[in-house]
Amino acid sequence: MKIIPLPNLPGISNNYVASGSGSFSTNAFDTRIDAQVNARFHAFGRYSYFGSSEIGPTALGPAGGDGFGIGGYGGQSLGRNQSAILGGGYAVKPSLLTDFRIGFFRLRVLTSKYDNSDFATTLGMPGLNVNEFSQGAPAFFVDGQSSLGSGLNVNRCNCDLTQEENQFQIVDNWTRIIGNHSIRFGADLRYLQQYRVEGAPNQAGELTFAATATSNPSNTVPGRSWAGNASAWPLDLLPAVYPARRQCRGSREAGLLLRAGHVARE
Repeated sequence: MKIIPLPNLPGISNNYVASGSGSFSTNAFDTRIDAQVNARFHAFGRYSYFGSSEIGPTALGPAGGDGFGIGGYGGQSLGRNQSAILGGGYAVKPSLLTDFRIGFFRLRVLTSKYDNSDFATTLGMPGLNVNEFSQGAPAFFVDGQSSLGSGLNVNRCNCDLTQEENQFQIVDNWTRIIGNHSIRFGADLRYLQQYRVEGAPNQAGELTFAATATSNPSNTVPGRSWAGNASAWPLDLLPAVYPARRQCRGSREAGLLLRAGHVARE
């Protein structure tokens, strides 16, 4: 309770207001080089980069809650996309042409909570911050009150998330000219890698506090949801142990696409 800011408005409900701002920035560039090696061979290379950064402070400070980022985001998100291509076209002879490309694309996303300390352990809640994947604040859902901590349903933070995707591509197309006809065929080979460590549900746990937790046994006298929170007595606990989700998930896919076509010219 000590980490929750004191009311700054009168009354016993809707008595706190906070203001702030988040930041979102992007940067990108493209480079390309073309070279006419000789009368038959044209080569090119291209590299593209796109980076993004979003930082959303939380309205309740160390207690988390809604963020000041886009759409109420609270946390930090970093993105970096890169692609590179080498290619060219070659005229084997006037009636036989080929063009080819070797490409690489990488997508990388990293998100983190507003606080990556042993938040729950410091509050006297053992068994939540158990390893490097479950650091920071759990999600606290209190009936009739604003949500606290961090989580996808608290401040849109799918944290901590690590995702990287790599795609390798080789493309080769051929054109054969026979009189007024063009016959085209080619192949497109792609290989995909994916690495992802999931951040949702919150790996530090998601705790729900309801009034029924502190009501009398027959529930004829209603309790108080905040009383359950103050005593760390949740009505529902989504534990912080997700063995399957904590593991690094990787997948590899390969595909071959063959293309063929015919064009008649008058």
